[in-house]
Amino acid sequence: MTTRFDRNVKTIPEAIQTMLGFATDIRPSGSKPPDDAYLWFRGINADHLNLRPGAVWRTGYVERPPLVELAQRSGRFYDSGEIGNWDTWGTYYAAQHYGVPTRLLDWTESFMAALFFAFDGAKKDSHPCVWVMDPSAFNHAVCGYEGIVSPENNPELNIWLPGQVEKVHEDESHDDPTVIYRNNLPLAIYPRHGNSRIRSQDGFFTIHGRSREPIENVVLIECPDPDKVLIRIRFECSEVDPVKESLGLLGVRRSTIYPDLGSYVTELKETYGWGKAACP
Repeated sequence: MTTRFDRNVKTIPEAIQTMLGFATDIRPSGSKPPDDAYLWFRGINADHLNLRPGAVWRTGYVERPPLVELAQRSGRFYDSGEIGNWDTWGTYYAAQHYGVPTRLLDWTESFMAALFFAFDGAKKDSHPCVWVMDPSAFNHAVCGYEGIVSPENNPELNIWLPGQVEKVHEDESHDDPTVIYRNNLPLAIYPRHGNSRIRSQDGFFTIHGRSREPIENVVLIECPDPDKVLIRIRFECSEVDPVKESLGLLGVRRSTIYPDLGSYVTELKETYGWGKAACP
């Protein structure tokens, strides 16, 4: 399924060139490195999937009960301060990390990591995609702040937490009264890198608010020049294995994206075909 944001490619070199072209297009006039555009990337393994997180696209899903369960019972599995009260940012990040549906959407600073996610689990003719976003421009359009906001250092962002998000809030920034945080819209946030996967994947998040619109629709509505905020690099190749092999040659493997022993063993299975063998 194509969109107005699509830039169609067939190979990794084409994808890289397209990404760099977008970075050049949105760079301030006359600027030179190191003042290049700052970009986030999100890989998706099929082109029919949009930019909505798990807690948003699931019909009738209620966040609070599983988050309370996670906060109350997770301590028996490990000794860590990562998960605390159910309605905190640390618990919310951990929920996303371990697979509980949230309003968080994963992004990365690494284009190569995004390519891995795009082709991981991709099937023939599924058209893997990498979304490319200027998060500073996105935030400027939705709240007036041209930059990424850290929830831990900006208590005004608590209006996106599960305990408050259902109430309408439009709060001024304590640093700049021209910045208005509106929790009906998504926001690009800078999470504390408290777990290994966020660190290894150079991870960041957008967080949805009360609106269920995918981010691409929000960009079309809120951004004066949508094509300078968001594009989607869409692979038209019908076979995905050659591209995955190319990523492996570039050092982009499961064990570098998920740095743990279980991921390494999964990588071995993929390499040697253990998972494809039929039972005798």
